[in-house]
Amino acid sequence: MIAGRVASLSLVLASLVAGCGRDEAKTERVAERPATLPSDVTRALRDVARAAAARRVQAIPETALAHHDPRVRRAATRALSLLADPAATTLLERRLHDEDPEVVAWALHGLGLLSPGRESETVLAVASRLGSLSIAEAEPLPRLEPSLADAAAFALGRAGTAAAEETLRALLAPGSAPRAAARALARLSSRSRRLDDRTTVALLEAAARNPPVDEALAPFAYLEAPSATVATRLLDVARAAVGRGGPARTIALRALAGAGAPAVPVVAAVLTDEKASTPDRAVAAKTLGKLGDPGQDALATAIGTLAVGAKTGDERTFLAAFAPLAAALGAMTPPLRVGQDALVALTELDPARSKNPAVQRRIVALRCGAAVALAGTASRSSRLVSCDPDPKGRAGALAALEVLDRGDLTRARFETWTAFTESADVAVRRRALSLVARHPEMPSVTPLLERALSAKEPGIVVEAARALAAVPRQASGKGPPDADAPPQANEPVPSIVEALGKALDAERPPDQIEPRLALARAAATLSVLSLKPRVEALCRDERDAIRRGAEAALRAFGTPTATCPPPPTPKLAEPVTAPSEPVSVTFVTDAGRLGLTLDPKLAPLAVLRLAELSRAGFFDHQTIGRTVPGFVVQLGDPVGDGYSGSGRPPVPTETAPARAGAFTVGLALSGRDTGSSQFFVTLSDDPSIDQDYPLVGYADPDWSNAAEGDVIEKVEIGAGGSGTQRP
Repeated sequence: MIAGRVASLSLVLASLVAGCGRDEAKTERVAERPATLPSDVTRALRDVARAAAARRVQAIPETALAHHDPRVRRAATRALSLLADPAATTLLERRLHDEDPEVVAWALHGLGLLSPGRESETVLAVASRLGSLSIAEAEPLPRLEPSLADAAAFALGRAGTAAAEETLRALLAPGSAPRAAARALARLSSRSRRLDDRTTVALLEAAARNPPVDEALAPFAYLEAPSATVATRLLDVARAAVGRGGPARTIALRALAGAGAPAVPVVAAVLTDEKASTPDRAVAAKTLGKLGDPGQDALATAIGTLAVGAKTGDERTFLAAFAPLAAALGAMTPPLRVGQDALVALTELDPARSKNPAVQRRIVALRCGAAVALAGTASRSSRLVSCDPDPKGRAGALAALEVLDRGDLTRARFETWTAFTESADVAVRRRALSLVARHPEMPSVTPLLERALSAKEPGIVVEAARALAAVPRQASGKGPPDADAPPQANEPVPSIVEALGKALDAERPPDQIEPRLALARAAATLSVLSLKPRVEALCRDERDAIRRGAEAALRAFGTPTATCPPPPTPKLAEPVTAPSEPVSVTFVTDAGRLGLTLDPKLAPLAVLRLAELSRAGFFDHQTIGRTVPGFVVQLGDPVGDGYSGSGRPPVPTETAPARAGAFTVGLALSGRDTGSSQFFVTLSDDPSIDQDYPLVGYADPDWSNAAEGDVIEKVEIGAGGSGTQRP
């Protein structure tokens, strides 16, 4: 963790002067600060940076929190906020009364992070301060900028109580913070799947006013079926938003999932509109998939139209049209009522028609996507088996596993599944193992899980541990499940206990956090007391994420008051060079060039990590590991199992009171302080992820045409910004 602390010491100092005092943002080295800043400010910022690196509330100087210069107060409050330590609560509440709006924004963000377990207190603190705050929203909001309105709404949304919802509903009023409130309500509805009827009415009124609050439709994407009256009104308002285009269209398309069958023509028209953006068309496909039989029929019709272009278009047209068609195939739900002919035609596309690997890869993906839709539960369907010309290809194997997942994994289907667990492709193997937790009817696979626990790939270990925690019977070595068996019949066999112990003892790179936590959870779920000392050892780890996971596991072992206190404050190192200007990065893939800009305003540690890895050639020859059309592209996993990273210490989490928005670049996390090398590009605006991830930059729209398996041939680095401007 020392490397991370070295970076933290310099970067928190440099970035917070750059991010908050914009006029002071041009120098590169901490050593150069005395020439541009008053000496007392320089000393205070250095003290805050050292304290932030120590990651202890007690290390943050109280003099910095009350410093006359707002840049120092911002840095100190940000440091407190990102610790997410309950000991910082009182200090953050005091910062709510600061005269500087950005200090208040960071304090609100921190209180939002700390709201679980003290929801009522958070709402009271925020609501009592709102009366004297000026939180009118800037329009348009600058990208990657802290926002007081969003910070306040985030804190309320994280609390999620009835009082929080009531306060957010009040903020929907004109002249208040309706956009921020709507985004927070989207976050709330994405978790609870419901909102008060008064809130839904207020949201529809905000979406219909002049000028409209486009984000007010966002919560409807997550709500359970609304009443007929609400659905009718939603259709009218969302139809108008779709017609306006821009970011409003994407949000409205998601919301139309709640409008029922009458929304199908509106949504289908976007899917088949070649002038619509790729993300909008992909979102339209997903929405149709949620609209029951009418939506499925519309998807089938649209696929017939889109397939014509896939068969006859040139390579450039084909690459651009791939994502909407892939999204439409992914939204199909068997059994199919219509459209089989179009799907059959897609399974017959010839990869050999092109010598371009990117085109060939997409053709195979379409063949297999169509075969999955046609197969239903028939895992040995001839079109499914032959969809990938490579008998050992990833696309064909993942397609077969998707079909296997639709039915019981017993008898012949179980044998087919077993073969995939031995695949040489780690992504296939991991996906196959993930089905164990989803299929408790499966016969015993204890020996297979023992082998998986000793795998070198972290994703394989994670899936094996999750399977044991989800289906404890699989640790017992027993045969098919017996509903009448007593609990002690699931006692783990010695070989599983030994495998878990060795896996817990195994040396792993410092950024492989999830395997350790998954193993600890499995040991606790299985009540293997002999492994408890190993979990207690994790409790003494210097990484906060591991200590928190170990604490949860120890409580599951039967120690409800178990706590994992932080280790002694580490010795700090001297500052190093920190980025102060945006850096352009271009990923040259076999499917085209994908540009983005890394901007250190909000997450300097993460930006430094990604810039260093890019310059070192870390991403060269990797493949894009995950794409969700219309939502996200993710890469930075060199092993390809979803859990590997750079091997360096994880980057301390740097979330911020700012919106994500479309084509924002963020550092991927699997919990606090777990970021390493994997990052993502959002393809559309999804308010439900606001303030959950470090925001490291912005990307070009071409990322919406990326596909899983695209090969990064090289990475080009340049100075200055390159990516798209946020609308």
